[in-house]
Amino acid sequence: MTTLVLLAVLTVAHGGSPSIGGGGNVTSFMVGNAACSTTANFVISFSSTWTSERHPVEYPSSAHFSPPVAASHNSSYSMWANNALASNGIKVVAEVGATSTILSELQSLNPDCSFAASSSSIELQIDESCSLLSFITMIAPSPDWFTGFYNLELCHEGQWVDSMTVETQPWDAGTDCGVTFTSPNCVESPALSIHEILPNNTRSLFVHNGEILPVGTVTVSRMFTNAPTSTNAPTSAPTATASVGGGSIVAQTVGTDACTTPAQYTISFDDTWTAARHPVDYPSGSAHFSPPVATSHGSSYSMWASGSLASPGVRSVAETGATGTIMSELRTSNPQCSFASSSPSSTITVTANDSCRQLSYITMIAPSPDWFTGFYNLNLCVDGKWVDSATIEAQPWDSGTDCGVTYRSPNCVENPPQAIFEITSANNPRGLFVLNGGVLPVARFTVSKPSSSGSGNDDDGGSLSTGEAVGVGLAVVFAAAMAGVVGCWCIRKRSLKGAKPMNTSVSEP
Repeated sequence: MTTLVLLAVLTVAHGGSPSIGGGGNVTSFMVGNAACSTTANFVISFSSTWTSERHPVEYPSSAHFSPPVAASHNSSYSMWANNALASNGIKVVAEVGATSTILSELQSLNPDCSFAASSSSIELQIDESCSLLSFITMIAPSPDWFTGFYNLELCHEGQWVDSMTVETQPWDAGTDCGVTFTSPNCVESPALSIHEILPNNTRSLFVHNGEILPVGTVTVSRMFTNAPTSTNAPTSAPTATASVGGGSIVAQTVGTDACTTPAQYTISFDDTWTAARHPVDYPSGSAHFSPPVATSHGSSYSMWASGSLASPGVRSVAETGATGTIMSELRTSNPQCSFASSSPSSTITVTANDSCRQLSYITMIAPSPDWFTGFYNLNLCVDGKWVDSATIEAQPWDSGTDCGVTYRSPNCVENPPQAIFEITSANNPRGLFVLNGGVLPVARFTVSKPSSSGSGNDDDGGSLSTGEAVGVGLAVVFAAAMAGVVGCWCIRKRSLKGAKPMNTSVSEP
């Protein structure tokens, strides 16, 4: 009852609920006190409410949803809408559940805003110029049916929404004329406009007691990464927390050093991928990780992210463990920040500064087709202070570039490539990494700032020469020490995937 009263007060105080273009209904919301002039991080989670009890007519035993796509945007872009014709990307999502086409559309038509696809929750960084949110996921099996919403307002009367729940209805993309869940392909020519599936549909699909109940619930939550801390609060227990993708922060300490001074960080890696924790087909005797790569960076650079297409460098790491391509990408796309590679048993050291406040990391899970672990966009600066330490537990991820389904599958090019996605118990048919219905983390990372960092002893505060020195210096030292090991590792990985032998030279800078 307390919650209901609070929501009622907030609704009145803010002059009504946030608007939604369509697709579903906002059933609860809470508006916070963070101004939309500040950047906000949101987590979007989807829960299925499509069940045989709620939607009994011809309910398919294989009922599921495709990996959802969420995009922030402004009024100049429309992902989908009632009575609009489906784009090619919407058609592909609605008919087969694939996301690469719509992600390409977003990269072309909505490049200044954030978007992603994922089989789990989606994280987006959103600013005032991209304050609308749209969402889509295929209802499967079906001819071209989907659910989601469009043009949801995240900025309400100048303040970011803290949380919101949207219940979504079933929709028809208008591109396939099938009328049952398992109808054969039937091209709708000419295509019809997108329309909601109503109780008067010819076979009464989704109908129960004369109405169609929502088939999904989407929860949108703002991550409190910029909440102010009390001046009397101890630095070891801040109210603000760092944010990260790819895993979860399980411990964190924020220090007192201002982010205006450079800070040096070490990243150590602990392997938690074991036969006891991940028993299905565990590759005993050959399970290992490739030499990892870590980089500091600003918000304009992304090493990898859930729902994004893998770069050639990320693909090379995920498929073969080689780091030469991604190091070249970093020198080209992230030259002002610090980056390095090392062996899994060694720590990596990078420098963060006021323009390079985020940290990303990647290492291949081997043997595998294109699987990896790591994290992305770890926020090292919280409330203007550097994080002193953070512990991250990371999940297994698929780069979407190889269609193999076992640790030792032969090479199988994914064409077209899929977006990067987390490997979960729901999306891998062999149950790899699964224990007791869930997937435990495969790695633990400890990010630490030595007490001497932040003193300004980096001459140029992480400029081009510093980034090159750290990245190239560590890579050369590692290459000299590990050339034989890395060379042998690469050959073994290639042979497991049935590829031709590769050059054994270490291709680090």
